[in-house]
Amino acid sequence: MGKAVSLCTTSGVVLKSWEPDSFVAFAAPTFRPDRCVDIDGHIVEVVRSEYRPLVNLPAPTEGVFLLVTYSVAKAARCEGRTTEDLLTPNDVIKDEKNRIIGCTRFARL
Repeated sequence: MGKAVSLCTTSGVVLKSWEPDSFVAFAAPTFRPDRCVDIDGHIVEVVRSEYRPLVNLPAPTEGVFLLVTYSVAKAARCEGRTTEDLLTPNDVIKDEKNRIIGCTRFARL
């Protein structure tokens, strides 16, 4: 199960939190060779990441927004699904130990 998402003020005060739902959508990354680059005489492989297949994402429902990771939203777009209902955390707030505690806004692709 995923972690709660908190909407915060810029000073880190939590305004509202959402617990993960019973479904947890995900998009597993796959990597395919892209090219090799020479860095100071060392040949380094570069791979291209793709996030497919998309697993467990419900169909859009009128008036309902889903909080998802960026990789899930990206995979949905790549598969041709509308992303108008998908929100991703944006402008994250971190605590003194550099752990993400929330975000101040959401983004859409």
